[in-house]
Amino acid sequence: IHKGGRRKMSIEVVGEIHAVIIAVQDYMPTNPTPIPSIEYANNDAKAFQNMLIETLDVSKNNIHSFIGEQAKLEIVEDELPSIIENLSPQDTFFFYYVGHAFSTREENSFTLYDSTQENLTGTSAYFDELLLEPLSASPCKKALLFIYASATDLLKAKNTKSTIADISEIEFSKH
Repeated sequence: IHKGGRRKMSIEVVGEIHAVIIAVQDYMPTNPTPIPSIEYANNDAKAFQNMLIETLDVSKNNIHSFIGEQAKLEIVEDELPSIIENLSPQDTFFFYYVGHAFSTREENSFTLYDSTQENLTGTSAYFDELLLEPLSASPCKKALLFIYASATDLLKAKNTKSTIADISEIEFSKH
């Protein structure tokens, strides 16, 4: 398909495409122990959103972006499950996350704007609880997850031995 001289990507979509984009470049500046920034996270998220709109003709109304200060734990916990719950069997769901993510005892978590080093597990979101379980229970059968994250910089910033590690694929493969 050509539009405006650009070649469009072809994707078979029966229903609508819905997307959730979460990007945390800089963390809350009041953290006693700062969490390292993720260079270009906000730009990458905006580029992904533009790709959805320009290449896949996704309606802006179907894209839910949580970038920077909008990516607070309470906001994401409130909104993400209801977005997933309202998907239909014909819809395609895109989840895009860029920020720090880590695993503790096979539970994967992703940091948000208000995550803190002092209480990392208590101030971060669990992939399984917030994303994977709701998706499994949802009638939506087509979901693509894009996760650009690592725990390496978190471990360097903590500067101590820790029980956190990079995210584990086991939890994702269960779903």
